[in-house]
Amino acid sequence: MKVYRHGEKEQNLALHVQPGIKVDDSDFKDMDGKPLLITVQFRDGMADVPDNLGRYLVDNQLASKSRQRILVP
Repeated sequence: MKVYRHGEKEQNLALHVQPGIKVDDSDFKDMDGKPLLITVQFRDGMADVPDNLGRYLVDNQLASKSRQRILVP
């Protein structure tokens, strides 16, 4: 899944997330059940991540599904 970050200063960004704290998904935990720290590397405002991580980023408003910024009045 492709996800996007917006903003001039965020075009190349390393985002560190630990979804296993909030989400009970074994993909986000190590063998002992401890949450993994995952680094998402954005290049030119875009990162290609596994679907479950992409959904986590979008649901928590850390990234968007679209390159276009949506403005809400």
